[in-house]
Amino acid sequence: MASNISNKEYSPKKYSIPECDCFLQSCTDCFPKSIKSPHQNVTTKRKFTSDINKKEYKPPLFTDAVREYLFAACQDLKTFPNINDCLANTEKCGIFPTTIPIYNKQQTTTNYHTNKQQTTTNYHTNEKRERCEIDTIIKKGMVVASAGTQSCKTNFIQCFSIISMIDGKTPIIVLRNLTGDALQFESRCDALVKNLENYLSAKNVKEDFKITILRGNKLDDQICSEKLDQSLKGGCPRIVVCLGNEAQLKKIVKATKNYEGKFDLFIDEIDNVDYGTKTVTKIVDGKEVKVGELCGTAFALKILKEKAHQVIGVTATPLDCIFSEKDLKSVNQLRLSPPEDYRGLLDIEVKLLDHETSSLSKASSFEIICEADPNLKNFLTEFAKSKAGFAWNIKEYIPNICLIKKWKIDKKSFDTFLRY
Repeated sequence: MASNISNKEYSPKKYSIPECDCFLQSCTDCFPKSIKSPHQNVTTKRKFTSDINKKEYKPPLFTDAVREYLFAACQDLKTFPNINDCLANTEKCGIFPTTIPIYNKQQTTTNYHTNKQQTTTNYHTNEKRERCEIDTIIKKGMVVASAGTQSCKTNFIQCFSIISMIDGKTPIIVLRNLTGDALQFESRCDALVKNLENYLSAKNVKEDFKITILRGNKLDDQICSEKLDQSLKGGCPRIVVCLGNEAQLKKIVKATKNYEGKFDLFIDEIDNVDYGTKTVTKIVDGKEVKVGELCGTAFALKILKEKAHQVIGVTATPLDCIFSEKDLKSVNQLRLSPPEDYRGLLDIEVKLLDHETSSLSKASSFEIICEADPNLKNFLTEFAKSKAGFAWNIKEYIPNICLIKKWKIDKKSFDTFLRY
């Protein structure tokens, strides 16, 4: 809108934002009725400038500023498929109060009008029995986001999970069964929070942005469990990070038992974490038959996927997920765009060797290895003469790096290899 105002009429110091919260969407409520909205192709420059300067400057709302940053940090959120809410039935098993007839407690009475005896059965309404109930929850269709190896999948999960928190849902993130993945995710979250705080400060937003991460292995702790309950009830939102193993997933299933539709489920490397099977022996018609069924991890994820508001699977190889999820639609499959400086398999330069090589079955001296691979000495000589590359992002020259397996070189010859 500022581009429609000449430099003489527009002054950043005098410019102020209307009080309407939906100014970024150019709502017609932001402007007087006599002036047409920017959505309409006709504008009155003079009146617009004078009316907008009457109001005091107001920084953007906290949630609007956070969304604006996240959409800039992850461009794929703009192309995320718009999935309508739908109703889904979910089964909830437990102990519920029910009306149960007790047939051994009967009472016989006489009807004096007809002079006939009547037998009535007493019903007990305070008993509780274990049974299943069917609840109807609001869900969205499952989405599978795929991308190349090491090409921004974690960033997509982080940004999407924060939007989930803004929308009032608790994001539950399931990672591979590796503690290093959880530590890396937390460190990436810390970096994202710092960048987001700097952005909010530049926008003059006074609210602080913090992320509380609850680990799946600590949900047995009372304080941690209470924080998760508070988040699932719509209180202070928190992120739950869980490793993809049966023990931690069972804790998540137990914690979310009564909160169907209150959380979004993110499964990183879904082809590795989900869809696992095991072989069990069952008796069928008096004979032992080996059948396959879901393993404990996949079964727990199946329960969580049924109760989640939305499921987002992220992977570099989506075929297993595509063939395993029956309700997955083609429009719900998203291909994430890599960063501009991303280098993948297609960027690897392949060079054929000049001489044939032979393998060695045991650790050998450097001389014997060079005899088995005549290309090695020439490569090391040329590589040592290579010039350092210039890194534009840090504006410094960095040395070239070469990775060579050294486990075939015995300890005595390793120093010779390094001197070469």
